[in-house]
Amino acid sequence: MQSVSWTNYLVPSIRSNLAQGHINADKLTDVLREAIGREAYHGLWDLEPRETFEKYKGIVRPAMGFFWFDFDHKESRGDLARKDAKSFIEWLDVDDVAVFFSGSKGFHVGVPQGYFGLEPSKDLPKIMKSFIHKIIPKFKTLDPSVHEAARKFRAPGSKHPDTGFHKIRLQIEQLDLSIDEIIEIAKTKPEPVNFSDINPKAPRQKLSIVEDILEMPSPLHHDLSSDEDDSTETHLTKGRCRHGSHNKLSALGVALVHKDYEFNRLVVRLMEADQEYNQKADFCYFMCPERHWKHKAAIENARDFVDELFRNHGPGSKNADNVNQEKPKDRIQLTSLKDVLEKPDEETPYVVEGLLPAGGTSIVAAKPKVGKTTLLRQLSLSVSIGHLFLNRRTSQGPVIYFSVEEKIDEIKGHFKAMGATGNEPIYIFASRAPRDTIEQLGPIIAEIKPSLIILDTLFKIVRMKDANDYASISEALEPIQDLARKSGAHIMCVHHAGKADREGADGILGSTAILGAFDTAIIMSRSNKRRTIKTIQRYGKDLDESVLFFDEETRLSSLGQESWKEKADERSKTILDFVRSVGIATSFADIKAGTGIDVKLLRETLQRMVDLKLISVRGLGTRNDPKLYSIGLF
Repeated sequence: MQSVSWTNYLVPSIRSNLAQGHINADKLTDVLREAIGREAYHGLWDLEPRETFEKYKGIVRPAMGFFWFDFDHKESRGDLARKDAKSFIEWLDVDDVAVFFSGSKGFHVGVPQGYFGLEPSKDLPKIMKSFIHKIIPKFKTLDPSVHEAARKFRAPGSKHPDTGFHKIRLQIEQLDLSIDEIIEIAKTKPEPVNFSDINPKAPRQKLSIVEDILEMPSPLHHDLSSDEDDSTETHLTKGRCRHGSHNKLSALGVALVHKDYEFNRLVVRLMEADQEYNQKADFCYFMCPERHWKHKAAIENARDFVDELFRNHGPGSKNADNVNQEKPKDRIQLTSLKDVLEKPDEETPYVVEGLLPAGGTSIVAAKPKVGKTTLLRQLSLSVSIGHLFLNRRTSQGPVIYFSVEEKIDEIKGHFKAMGATGNEPIYIFASRAPRDTIEQLGPIIAEIKPSLIILDTLFKIVRMKDANDYASISEALEPIQDLARKSGAHIMCVHHAGKADREGADGILGSTAILGAFDTAIIMSRSNKRRTIKTIQRYGKDLDESVLFFDEETRLSSLGQESWKEKADERSKTILDFVRSVGIATSFADIKAGTGIDVKLLRETLQRMVDLKLISVRGLGTRNDPKLYSIGLF
């Protein structure tokens, strides 16, 4: 296709005519800064230059590199749309999405153009509308009407004229918030939109999603082979066929899938497993408009490909048994109690003494901005050089550090501040995690032989549709457990705490299966600039909640005393100050009235102070002889 100077627009009202506000489409993100805090709209698609975009029929491409999906429901405050938007993202199984609250009742989801593999074309709006009509039974609040070529779309950061709320970008996790919580965020004028964390040209994801669509009734089903034998009948359904020279259809995404559903599933499995087939037929997830089926040459080309698959791998073929053969099942082997009791005791080796067992797993959970990532970079440096970590010995060895949320410059700056020289055996991955991260780690671990592997964050490396589903969580985490056991490395995963203020293990976001899957749970919290850390361990002794100090200059953390001791010391100081101010021996009731300390805590603290000889006491504690407290001896 010839070079196009792409244009978009920014207009102040939904009623504005499209002969105004034209801008260079490549500058759209920068120009949108002007829209923050006021009503404004831009084009859903980038367009070819025109004097006006009214009734535009030319070539289009996705604005800002995203296909936009609008979820809205007139009779709901937004909860149905919120749930649909979240389910849609989980269904697509892609992390690189831009999620927005519209400022009223809707949610907008931007999916990178690379996910669908569609090139600029005048047919893109029709293709996307066909795709939306195909999946509307799953997501009833999806609005297909937005996919008109010159459709106005509410600008990020703009203020809704009816509600006064802003269109704000959300993290995927924030779709778990209630509508009232999201609206509260939308009341504040947002920062300029930034998509630097998303790659619009990211490759397509999860071919197995084709299976879901194959099961759905098609409104555009069309028989291409009425004069063919039933055993080889094929239907144009979805996808893309790259091989051949039929460029007219390369951007529309055409492929053939055999009519037999079981064979359709076979095609998908081959596509996922075999690179050769993956290159020949690169499946996408949409329906092509029926009128494009008139390109008979392309249809025949795709038909030949599917027929070849059917001959080589379909029912009755020489390869059919190999494709469909199930893996041998693991055999159950029992061990008698006598043999168990006679086995010598095994000493648990640790990567971090008494905390992180070698060949084991751990999870670090905290709310955002508590310091999880900062602490774990310190851990990786400590293990790599064999230095103490939070007053515990470490077993020196290489470290693999996966960070899918941090920028490489931030990682670099932190390691330099901690005194790293670059000679430490630390191996860093700072990018979007591949879908098969755990599988790819196997040969890497065999080569590097790390002592510690840090995966930050869990749900962006191990993708799960429902974090509250016990069975699916357990199954998804098994590969991590197996990898740790087989490699002898300790695998640590970073995870988020839930939004509710729950203590200990109850604060971990998602199913209780998450806690049960790991040998050690490290739980961090923060309140009033005071950070704490505690552990729940399968091996070793739990660390009681303790204060965690952070040095701003070195960006290193150090372990303070246990929280209850710190609080007891604070109460002791309050009591001493009060007794000293009174100047005479003071009763329990007077100390309580003067300090406001809870009765139970005051009694415990006074006894501790007496034991430590911080305060003196006389009297039996009876009505006639009450206990009196003073500083120094009576």
